[in-house]
Amino acid sequence: MATETNVGRTLRTPEDFDAQVREGVRNLVENCAEVEASETIVLVNDGTRIDTAMSATIEEAIQRRHAKSAVLWVEPLEGEQRYLSARRRPFTLSPEQAKTLCGADRVIVHADAEHLIPYLADASKKPLIVQNRSATAESLAASESRYPWGIADAIHEVLNHDIFLEGARWRITAPNGTDIHGAVPEPTLRASYFEDEVGGTGVDRSFHSSAYLPVGSADAEGIIVVEWMDGTKLNAAHDPAYLEIGGNRMKGIAGGLQDPKWLDDFWSATQDLVERFGDQALVIDSWHSGTHPQTTSWAGGTRHLHFHLGRTTGKVGDFVWAGIKYFTLTVNDQPVSINGRLAILDHPKVRAAAERYNYQGWREAWPASNHWQVGSA
Repeated sequence: MATETNVGRTLRTPEDFDAQVREGVRNLVENCAEVEASETIVLVNDGTRIDTAMSATIEEAIQRRHAKSAVLWVEPLEGEQRYLSARRRPFTLSPEQAKTLCGADRVIVHADAEHLIPYLADASKKPLIVQNRSATAESLAASESRYPWGIADAIHEVLNHDIFLEGARWRITAPNGTDIHGAVPEPTLRASYFEDEVGGTGVDRSFHSSAYLPVGSADAEGIIVVEWMDGTKLNAAHDPAYLEIGGNRMKGIAGGLQDPKWLDDFWSATQDLVERFGDQALVIDSWHSGTHPQTTSWAGGTRHLHFHLGRTTGKVGDFVWAGIKYFTLTVNDQPVSINGRLAILDHPKVRAAAERYNYQGWREAWPASNHWQVGSA
């Protein structure tokens, strides 16, 4: 009897799981990398991010497109910690590997793509570089990896380049009492977080980027009620800290009337930053949320949003998270998210992408762990 695995709100058999992995791989190879017949596709693999079996599965999908594949295994050195839990892991290529890289039409990278750039400086043609962040069977089978890449890319495009423009006025509210408004400053003002993972240096496309780039904050005023402060762990604060924001800085902190633990934790983390970075530690640097309208996991879900407190380096440990959920976001008085649900799926660019894929589910919007679609209760 087949063992069933509980994923989200549905049960799937091992056979279902294998089919979902293949669907995710096909989305990567055909829709994101857009592999064509007779091309040469190079995979650059860090063995801590992808195993040989999954690499072989991707190679098979490439070959089904009647393209050629080559694999470069690299052994990075330990590097500094970057956004969330990943680390920058520099590596070098042998002369033979560098020659193979320079002959590629497309490169799918399971390592830090920025370290490939020096090797491509003298290449006769620059290959398309895809940073694949979904390199395990579990991540490739996830709903966000199977969601048509071009539609997800259109959502990113609309948010990052059409909505969160310099000078735009934003407001964020939530049922917990959060109510804060401000403006978008010039992009270079905020700290650098994970541009390299979502289309930064040397990367042409990312699969599957789970969040839009942090939106810089200026002139922020209002209240943030901190439901969690530990990033992806999402340990709920049952008696949360209340942050008073004025002039884009934290002006005061309250809360913890029944249990001071979460207030003390936030204040302690903030004091540590002030000792290291001075007044910059109190600046509301930026905020962002997920972009995938159909995800059953926290990663990329649209239900949560967090602020980055501290305009410092963008490295983990150099800012404090202030997270909320079921938020409503407006930009220039137009809704972007409503109660943790994307409200931009009828944007012409998103609709045009859905039409290219003949995808009928384009209007569905599922906050993580809270499935919902347009027209339902």
